[in-house]
Amino acid sequence: EKVLRKMNLASKKDIDKIEKRLKRLEKKETAGS
Repeated sequence: EKVLRKMNLASKKDIDKIEKRLKRLEKKETAGS
C-alpha cells in the first residue's frame, strides 16, 4: 500500500506538471494567433 501511495503521489505531481505545461502552451497559442 505504501508503495502504491507513493506512486499515486508521484503520478499526481506529474499530472500537475503536465497540466501546467498544457495551459502554458494554450496561452502561447492564443497569444500568438
